[in-house]
Amino acid sequence: MAAAALPPGFMRLERMDLSPETAAKAESPEFPGRAISALAADPNVLEKSGSVFTTPALARDYGFTDLDGKQQSAFWDEHWAT
Repeated sequence: MAAAALPPGFMRLERMDLSPETAAKAESPEFPGRAISALAADPNVLEKSGSVFTTPALARDYGFTDLDGKQQSAFWDEHWAT
């Protein structure tokens, strides 16, 4: 069994009243979901066990994107560049 930490970035959710500028910096809730799906499908996931990953780092490793086609949101650029 593998265990890894995946802290999500700033997410935009339907009940949040975000300005367009703030919403553009956020990621969808599907983005970390895609990261979890990629990890679950990885036959070598045990090699990642015990580590902490960001959604953008896993997006680059596994080749998935957020709904807007990006692999990194402005939130990560401002707060934790990966």
